[in-house]
Amino acid sequence: AIHCWGMQPGERIHMSIVAFHRVLITFAIAFCALFAAWEYGRYQLDGDGTRIVLTLVFAVLAIALGVYLAFLGRFLGRKNPPGGASRSSR
Repeated sequence: AIHCWGMQPGERIHMSIVAFHRVLITFAIAFCALFAAWEYGRYQLDGDGTRIVLTLVFAVLAIALGVYLAFLGRFLGRKNPPGGASRSSR
């Protein structure tokens, strides 16, 4: 069994599927952005055209995933705008 620091034996971690999805999407954004930066750096070194294509593809993916994460509530049918607060509470 896996025991996390600060947890009692038998204690479980509770996380909603939506929260876990947000974490996964955040890691995907970081991966895409870092890979795009890596490929751009490699492109500057060797000038290979496939590297600039990969740079653009992964940069677009990072942006698209960022938009998806920002509007995840709307995609799930919730009415809150990005940022979590509803407009009526301002």
